[in-house]
Amino acid sequence: MNRVLQIYADWLRGSGLSRVSKSQSPRELSTWAFASVAIAMTEGGFAGVVVKNVFSGTVSNDWLNAGVALAAAAPATANLMSFFWADYAAGRHKVATIAMLLIAAAMGPMVIALVPLSVAGMFVFIAAMLLSRVFWAGALTVRSAVWRANNPDESRASFMGKVSVLGSASMALAGAVSGLLLDESTTNFRWFYPAGGIALLVAGVVYRSVRVRRHRQLLAAETAARTRQRAGLKGAIELLRQDRNYRRYMQVMFFFGSGNLAYLTLNVLLLVEQLELSRLMQMMITTTIPMAALPLTIPMWAHLFTQSNIARFRVGQGVLFLFGMLMTAIGVVTQNLWFLGCAAALSGTGLAAGNIGWHLGHNAFASDGRATDYMAVHVSLTGLRGLLAPLAAVGCYQWLVSYDMALGIYALAFPFALMTSGVIGFSRLSRQLPS
Repeated sequence: MNRVLQIYADWLRGSGLSRVSKSQSPRELSTWAFASVAIAMTEGGFAGVVVKNVFSGTVSNDWLNAGVALAAAAPATANLMSFFWADYAAGRHKVATIAMLLIAAAMGPMVIALVPLSVAGMFVFIAAMLLSRVFWAGALTVRSAVWRANNPDESRASFMGKVSVLGSASMALAGAVSGLLLDESTTNFRWFYPAGGIALLVAGVVYRSVRVRRHRQLLAAETAARTRQRAGLKGAIELLRQDRNYRRYMQVMFFFGSGNLAYLTLNVLLLVEQLELSRLMQMMITTTIPMAALPLTIPMWAHLFTQSNIARFRVGQGVLFLFGMLMTAIGVVTQNLWFLGCAAALSGTGLAAGNIGWHLGHNAFASDGRATDYMAVHVSLTGLRGLLAPLAAVGCYQWLVSYDMALGIYALAFPFALMTSGVIGFSRLSRQLPS
């Protein structure tokens, strides 16, 4: 117990952070706290709840569930553009590029405020959200190079944890407030989405004051690496062909991540159609509780990340998600909110690990000059599974409920099987990677 408390104390003090990291932390933390308010509103679970409730009654149920799947898929699907952003950012000023992308991402929430309540309006809503996430994906892709430059290996996870904690607090608050506003009136989405857009504009302005350690050397290394490597999809294929370990990591990650994305989509449908929970409770379970649980566990995950290889780290994360799915199934069958709350907390704990692994896992394989390329491959493959997994999950759910509404719960077997295969794959891979 004392050891655990010491880990948390060191984390809070910023033990191990570089001088540059400490000096830039206030600007970084402010930026991503503001940005997280808007990004919470474009997360799959949040957006799925909004679509399911706002367009209910004006759109047929089949189209509505398809809209939920597309809304849940949009954040990950936007990541397919990461190949483009990696090429675009190579050799370009990192801070100016990220600031520009954050400001551009603010357009999506502004457009959402104007959509009509119709089938066409629902698709405009999803398209605007997708547009915002495309620019957000670019910011994350480029940001990986900044974090690698400003933070040494031993402190990178700790710094990432602090950003995630502050961001998750913003997201939890955004989810709770939005749930209350939706309970009052579904038309209130026309107010809180523009507020998110303003927060992104502020984030872009604040980020312009960030400084990057050895920035000129970083840009030179990127330019040199780009002249030796192919760009775009061909470059990604070549990277995976050359790096056997990273190729295997991405193969297993595809099943692992697909399971999580499918579960996220099904969770919205189960809460709305099977349990008919209030909009506030839907937001609490899909957004607020997971985001509130994240800060409590991320310091421990940050410590574990530095003590083990990335594959072993993913095994622990996957086990938590599997338990969360089981808790969700029990909660839906028994109509017990306590089980659903526990499932949401387990999901938040898994997301704490996921934030660290997703943003930093590629560094176990990448060199300085190719960090953005490795991140782009990971993010783009996330986009591919984000396009496929939610649609497949909803298709499975719709097929089951076409026979009997009570059969919908069995759709959870689909993400459970995908996640299980991912955990097994990472367990095997962990024995072949250095600790």
